[in-house]
Amino acid sequence: MRIVTWNCNGGFARKLPMAMSLCPDLLVLQEASFRHCEETALGPFFWTGRGHRGLAVISCTGLPLTLDPAFDPELPHFLPVHAGTLHLLAIWASVLTSTVRYVRLIHRALDHYADFVNHRPGLLIGDLNSSTVFDARHPQANHTRLVDRLAHLDYESAWHHQTDECHGAESRPTFYMYRRPERTWHLDYAFVTRDLLASSRIELGAPETWLPWSDHLPLIVDLPTLNG
Repeated sequence: MRIVTWNCNGGFARKLPMAMSLCPDLLVLQEASFRHCEETALGPFFWTGRGHRGLAVISCTGLPLTLDPAFDPELPHFLPVHAGTLHLLAIWASVLTSTVRYVRLIHRALDHYADFVNHRPGLLIGDLNSSTVFDARHPQANHTRLVDRLAHLDYESAWHHQTDECHGAESRPTFYMYRRPERTWHLDYAFVTRDLLASSRIELGAPETWLPWSDHLPLIVDLPTLNG
């Protein structure tokens, strides 16, 4: 099963061929409009958002999707989706209030989706807008505490497991602010339950290919087949 997460920076309808060039079974899209997801008609999908941009989980190869009853549209932007036997929490960490935003919002979402993320096999994936380099901005609920919290829930970042890199010291960024090479961070992640770690593979799109389309690079995750 191949899962691609990509903050497409809007305009998904014209960027669909780029996304499909990665041969995904599932697409997790940030900053995609409901209209574009509906018009492209790849397959069943779920979407949550405010205005013209939101978070979508799209089945591209017929994998059945079910939205978990715990879904809360007032908690932007998270989608708890059953994809075959995989329990997938898709994420676009944005802003709830002036004080509950980005990584702090993810901690709030983990409180709400505690039962869902305790199921196996599990995957938390998306644009988390979070890194240890920003820990000082969120002293009570930061990225380091998030990584520790997920570790206690038996989740580990597939990128950091595969590369043996530390959070905040990644060799490859996923986000280029204003597409500038001097303003980059690793903000997109795939945390998988440890039963999937040994059989998972992860790669990152090349900046020269993807930066003309978005300020984020796609993260490509290959997991064992989990059709249910």
